[in-house]
This record gives sequence, C-alpha cells and structure tokens, in this order.
Amino acid sequence: MNVWGKSVAEVIDPDRERQVDAIVWRRLGKRFRECTLDEIQRLIVVLNAEASADHRRALAAERKIAAGLAMIDQYNASVADGANRAEQWANGGAA
Repeated sequence: MNVWGKSVAEVIDPDRERQVDAIVWRRLGKRFRECTLDEIQRLIVVLNAEASADHRRALAAERKIAAGLAMIDQYNASVADGANRAEQWANGGAA
C-alpha cells in the first residue's frame, strides 16, 4: 500500500512503475512504493530544480545557436556585398 491507500499495481502499470522506480532510485536509493509522502515531496522539489536547470541550459544553447546563425547571416551578407561590388567593378562601374 502507498500513502494514498492503494497498491502501486492499482495505480501504475508495470512499465510505468519501472520508469518511476528508475527516477526515484537514482535520487533516493529506493523504489517508489517504498517512499513516504515526505520523500516524494522532496523528490518533486529535486525534480523541479533539475528541470529548471535543464531549461536554463536549453535557453543558453538556443542563444548560442542564434548568435551563430546571426554571424553566418552577417558573413553571407558580406560575401554577397563583395560579389556585387566586384561585379560592378568588372562592368566598369565604381566600386
């Protein structure tokens, strides 16, 4: 029985139970069905902190990618400008 008065088998299918146990075991060293309500609440706090950290890392990666794309766009614009100037010069126009 868990803290909600039902067996885990009634609440969670076996595949889902294995997934949840893998998450809980890494952090608490026990299976989900062995956890007290306080341990589950602490686990939720830890998981929220991990999710926030992952979100911050994802945002930082997105900013790096955006900066890299901006540099590529700037380089492409510079190359196009140089090609246009070279074409103008080759056709006798002012560079």
